[in-house]
Amino acid sequence: MYQKEYDNLLLDVKRLREKLVQMDVELTHYRTRSYKGYGNEGIESYEEFKRREKLRAEVRNELKHKNVRISELQRLMKQERQRENEKRSNLFLQRFKDNVRLVVSDDQYELILKMTMDGEMNA
Repeated sequence: MYQKEYDNLLLDVKRLREKLVQMDVELTHYRTRSYKGYGNEGIESYEEFKRREKLRAEVRNELKHKNVRISELQRLMKQERQRENEKRSNLFLQRFKDNVRLVVSDDQYELILKMTMDGEMNA
């Protein structure tokens, strides 16, 4: 149910991480140019550096939100798997009980059930 959204988010996170690495390289370039102070070019580089730094912060924020959503989806998928396993287990147990009742009498079934419950409590 959540798997498709989860897969898409993983791809988005991968893309955003690659974009962050590229942005870091660009920021280093502009930071170097602005600190060397090439006159007006240094000032323009500094302004470009600040603009790109702001864009990088937006990308990091988006990445953070996607990671939070991935965590939520992982939790939801885990709960969904647990519910399915519980249903499967309950269905198996019900079928087992029905089959046992076909083979043994009600009194024998109650005795077996009592012995099983006592064994679980003592364990």
